[in-house]
Amino acid sequence: MTILKGVKCTLIKPHPQSIELIKKHFAGLTNVTLHETTIYDYNGKIELVQRGSSSFVSELNNSPAITNDNYKTDDNDKFTIDCKTFDKLEDGTIDLLSIDIEGSEWFVLKYIISQPVVILLETHESIYLNPYIKQF
Repeated sequence: MTILKGVKCTLIKPHPQSIELIKKHFAGLTNVTLHETTIYDYNGKIELVQRGSSSFVSELNNSPAITNDNYKTDDNDKFTIDCKTFDKLEDGTIDLLSIDIEGSEWFVLKYIISQPVVILLETHESIYLNPYIKQF
C-alpha cells in the first residue's frame, strides 16, 4: 500500500517551499497530515538555517551542510519557526518512522510514544556524524 492509496501518513516539515510542494502533491488526501513545524527538545520557537534543500537548527555546530560541504552559516539563510517535542505530534500509532532532520533525530526518539516496527534515521553521511549518535 502507498500513501496515495490511503495509508495514513504524518509529515513534519519546517521549510515553506517544501510545505507548498507537499500540499500540492497530496492535495485532497485525508490520510495525510502535515505539521508545519520542526522537532526539537522543547516547545516554542527555534532558529533554523536553510541550506539548499535541507534545514538545520542554528545552535547545532554539526550538520551535513557544515561538515560535508564546509557551509558557513549566513544570517540570510536563517528563519524562525515553531518547534515541538515529538510527543505533541504523534498519537502512538506509528508503524514505520523515517527521520532525516539534520542532527535533531535524537529529539524524535527521546519523545516518541509509538513503538514502530521499523525506524530509519540519519546517523552519518560522508564525514558527517550525528552529534547525538551516542544517545541512539
